Amino acid sequence: MSVILVSTVVGCNIFTNEEKPEEPNTFQFSDSGIRKISPDLYVAFPKGGNETPQRVPSIDQDTLLAGGYSLNELLEAGQNQFNVPFDPANGHGEGAQGPRSKQRYIWNNRGGTDKDPAAWPFLRVNGLDSQSCFECHNTIGQYTPNDAKTIAQVRKPAAQGGSAAVASNAFINDQFPEELYQLLGTDPNTKAVMTKFVRNPPHVFGTGYTQRLATEMTTELQAQVEATKMVARLYRNDTQSIQLTSKGIKFGRYSVTCKKGGIDDCDENTSKVVGVQKDFVVRPFQWGGISSTVRHFARDALDFHFSVQAVEKVGNKDCDQDGLINEITVGNVTALTAYVSMFRPPIQPVYDDKSAQVSPGKALFEQVGCINCHTSSLTMDNPTLTIMTPPDVPDDEACPREVAQLINPADRLSGAAKEAMLQIEHAFQNQSVLALTRSNTLITPEKLYQTALPHLHTTHVKHLAEGNYQIDLNLSGYAHNQVPDYVWPRLFSENGASTSVPLYSDLKLHFMGKKLSDNYPQPTDTEGYAAQPGVYVTRPLWGVGDTAPYMHDGRARTLREAIQLHGAEGSEAKKEFDNFNNLSAKEQQALIEFLESLKLPIQEGVSEVQYVSK
Repeated sequence: MSVILVSTVVGCNIFTNEEKPEEPNTFQFSDSGIRKISPDLYVAFPKGGNETPQRVPSIDQDTLLAGGYSLNELLEAGQNQFNVPFDPANGHGEGAQGPRSKQRYIWNNRGGTDKDPAAWPFLRVNGLDSQSCFECHNTIGQYTPNDAKTIAQVRKPAAQGGSAAVASNAFINDQFPEELYQLLGTDPNTKAVMTKFVRNPPHVFGTGYTQRLATEMTTELQAQVEATKMVARLYRNDTQSIQLTSKGIKFGRYSVTCKKGGIDDCDENTSKVVGVQKDFVVRPFQWGGISSTVRHFARDALDFHFSVQAVEKVGNKDCDQDGLINEITVGNVTALTAYVSMFRPPIQPVYDDKSAQVSPGKALFEQVGCINCHTSSLTMDNPTLTIMTPPDVPDDEACPREVAQLINPADRLSGAAKEAMLQIEHAFQNQSVLALTRSNTLITPEKLYQTALPHLHTTHVKHLAEGNYQIDLNLSGYAHNQVPDYVWPRLFSENGASTSVPLYSDLKLHFMGKKLSDNYPQPTDTEGYAAQPGVYVTRPLWGVGDTAPYMHDGRARTLREAIQLHGAEGSEAKKEFDNFNNLSAKEQQALIEFLESLKLPIQEGVSEVQYVSK
């Protein structure tokens, strides 16, 4: 009797029904929702490797905190980290048995690193896709030179820090298969997918201002929660509530009831909280609102995209099995963070031939209701950006079981949450707050919060100014020649403190409909909190005129396409979408021309390309 062999072809590999591997075990995911590294690749405590040579200029964190570097030196060191490609000598890439080696084996197809160490060392899906930050943050739009003989455009110079086209999209997919047959399965617990999250790299201009605004909002929201809890403990068994509001943006209502038991015997009600995770941390970075600070994002991006593992993430261990330890120091991550944070903010130049269109377009932008989420400006109360120093990862802390991890295992709070906690402790120890809590006056959560509010954003808070690096975002008192040209111009600080930041965002989370939804939650920089499918933080529109393509995955090639995607089924922006489509064609064009006027600026000191006059 003959035996008929049924073959399945996958890529270049052929499995027969006698040879096809058994179905894999159910994928293992961490509490933060990311697939764990395969057990046969995971080494919790790998053997020690060689010390990684740091690229110069190199920043030592202790020396930095002791005032050993000028701001100019710090920013130049960060610029080097951002622009110059990492190579194997300074930590780029994984070893042959690194955490993603099985995925590289499948992706490379011809043998990968297991069979051919010289095979292509990158992995287009799930990171290992580049060597420098510049590769994905590299364009600031185009323009027509002043002396051009036609309307033909050229790319703007000084491109670092810009956005990227679709060719530079990041494909974030921890569920990429380790065996090709996993793509063919039907069991959702074992079936792999080709793509999980697709993200278009944004520009980084003005990120320091964005982080500071978000941190102040986090501080205010958490202070309102704390005030409500304090009053609930004073008046036990009475439900206390407060309308959560920061910078004029409403985040719903928080309520709590404390019983007559212990001090923490309280029941919170967050069912009416909207636009923010239930830990009340405003996370402005990454499309789904994943990172609360530039540092959290930069540290994870170094690992995910380059497999350059920061000391503050893995400690003194060779978790990527490439024979090197301490691949980038705390000081050099601080330098990279400072560099990205200090990019000059976007601008809105108004040219004589465009001013007539820009003004009506702005009015229509407000009339349609875009302004409801894309708030034109938010007020920053204190221009001091704090770059928090992360805690050391203990020697007995195992390697991360995830590749894309934003969490420092030694510090369960993000930098923004820790800064907010220190500010709140300081404010609620103020004598005016203490006097109110000890008085016989009836106290409400709102009254207690308003008493603490003037003390929430002070600069010299114990344990905040000491041990962390702080920068005046507005560079008050700095001459242009004291810092690199790329930081100028800065925003203007009114009365030496508050600054209006023309962000065009409310920094809230909004559901944008099923059409724009991913199929998976995306973990944040704090364990237990994840961005839900279809929920995105309102994209700041400053600079939007120079950042095509649009939306989280770059699917919209024009601003008009981006606006149309706001009308997806279930989208919170459906009303505004309808209002835009009810405008005349001329009015729609005027609104779009207003958006196109929000530009990314050319660096001061860099000349635009000019034609030679004949």
